[in-house]
Amino acid sequence: MALRRGKPAARHGTYDEWAAFLDLWSRGEPADLSALAPLHAEDFQGETWSRLTNRIIDAVNRRFEAWQAALVRATGAAAADEFEYGRALQQSRDGLRPIRDLAGNELFPADLRENLTKIVDNKLRDIQQQLEDGTERMRDRGDSIRMAERRLHTLRSNALTAVTTQAQQGRPGWNPPADGTSRKRIIQR
Repeated sequence: MALRRGKPAARHGTYDEWAAFLDLWSRGEPADLSALAPLHAEDFQGETWSRLTNRIIDAVNRRFEAWQAALVRATGAAAADEFEYGRALQQSRDGLRPIRDLAGNELFPADLRENLTKIVDNKLRDIQQQLEDGTERMRDRGDSIRMAERRLHTLRSNALTAVTTQAQQGRPGWNPPADGTSRKRIIQR
């Protein structure tokens, strides 16, 4: 049971409520995290806490895999145009923020939050490195050195790992203006 010892919770925090949230969130559907109470391992029996943390990790992994598949589609479709490729990276980076935000959410105990954040950040570094390594191999295959250099510049100027850096510096990501008007975004080439 997810009740605090003798204290009624102002927000909900049962296993079932968290499980329902995680199922919606992992599919990218609207899910209200604000209605859930902070999680504390001592509020659950050992096996129940283990199942819940596994569900959290699984939800983060599923959302990350869906993001990665979208990245592959977007960069593949934009491969012939450096500007479009940079835009695909930027838009993909926008999709990373909800993943990293959940991983580092204050509703999780510090150790879970740190582990989840480390998992996400390591995956991002690996993907960034794979993209750069693939670009370096373009030269080895005999592709244009100039094209490879431009692609490498685009990858580094629009690095996926910027999400991690921004979060560590406490800087928020790009958000649309509160009044709903659009804002012009400049993507470096």
